[in-house]
Formats: sequence, C-alpha cells, structure tokens
Amino acid sequence: MHQNAALERPQITYNANHPAFITSSGTGINKLRSILPGLWSTGDSLIPASALTFTYQWNRSDDNRLGVPGRPIVGATSSTYRTSEADLKQFIGVTITASHPLLKPVTQVVKEGGAFRRDSAIRVLAKRSPRKQTVEIKVRVSADGLPYTSGRVEVLCTNKRRAGVSSRPVKLKRGKATLTVKIKGFGKRPKRAYCNVEYAGTADTRGDVEPNPLRNKSISVKLKQK
Repeated sequence: MHQNAALERPQITYNANHPAFITSSGTGINKLRSILPGLWSTGDSLIPASALTFTYQWNRSDDNRLGVPGRPIVGATSSTYRTSEADLKQFIGVTITASHPLLKPVTQVVKEGGAFRRDSAIRVLAKRSPRKQTVEIKVRVSADGLPYTSGRVEVLCTNKRRAGVSSRPVKLKRGKATLTVKIKGFGKRPKRAYCNVEYAGTADTRGDVEPNPLRNKSISVKLKQK
C-alpha cells in the first residue's frame, strides 16, 4: 500500500528556470506558432523525463494572466498552431499537460507577451527633394486582411552626424500619406538626408494592427541645392 501511494503522488515537476515558450514564423494572420515544452522532471530515477508524454491545447483569451488559460481553440491540440482572424486582440496561449501512466498529470499554461495583431508593412511610393533642403516622401501602409490601413505615419531624417529633424505625424488616407520635412541644422549645404519612416499604429481598426517599429522603412534622399 505504501509503495502504491508513493507512485500516486504528483511527482512530475515543471522547471521554471528552463520554461516552455512559444516560437513564431512571423507576425500577422496565417503564421505558424510552435510550442517548446521546456524542461520537466519526475523525481524518480526509475522514470526518466524522456518517458513523459506531452499533450497540448491552444487557447485564446482577453486576459494575459497565466492563471487564466482562456477559451480552448477547437481542434488546436498539436504542438503547432496557425493564427487566424479570430485571434485578433486576444492573448494566444497553450496549456501543456505532462503525463506518465504511473504519475499524476501536471499542467502548465504558457502565453505570448502581447495581444495578437495584424502585421503591417511600409512601402515607399516616391521620394524627392522638391525644393532646397526639403524632403518629400510618399508612402503606403498595408496590413494583412484589410483593404486599407488607417492610423498615422511620421518620418525622422538625419545626416551622417546624426543631427535630425522629424515631421509631424500625418494621418493615412486609404492607406497612403505624403510626408514633408524641412531640413535644418545639417550644416551649410547638406547633400543627402537619411530618413526613417515609422508607422505609429492605429485605433481606427479596433486597435488590431501592429505598429511594428522593428520594420521601419529606411531610405536616403539626395537634397536639392538650389
């Protein structure tokens, strides 16, 4: 009886120092998520961790607390999951269950750090210097699953010494905007400006478009001298 009681005790342990985590093939809709279960142990030398079986249930929730696993996504029970429109503004997570025939199963919830949003991309349609020490840039911002993207864009232009000037944020119209910057503080006759266009995100499409500052568009513009 004593031996059976010992085997029935919950001996599977999740190692928080080597946690499970979610990897991604990219941001946006229809991108693949994968779960790596992390390190687990059994507390019994006769039952190695390699003998454990893992099952998965992907969830979505509007609460990012780990104690709230969220609503199970129907059919999402493998180690991978492909995102969809239904995930917008939700926190994607996974409930991992580690089990063994002789031990009590143990579960662990893992979540992504931020709410899921559409991916965004910036495309430069035209760039020029229409008059002396002035930069004009026309851009289009797109987001997966939307015909047009709203929100605001702005541009920061610098010289080689990193002195810089920026434009005021400009509101997108049908996904497009024209940004104009008057170059000042670059010296007497700057020949070129190095500009970085940034999409600041939007609340107009229910806040579901990713600002994506890591994908700013960087370009250089030859400045008109006269």
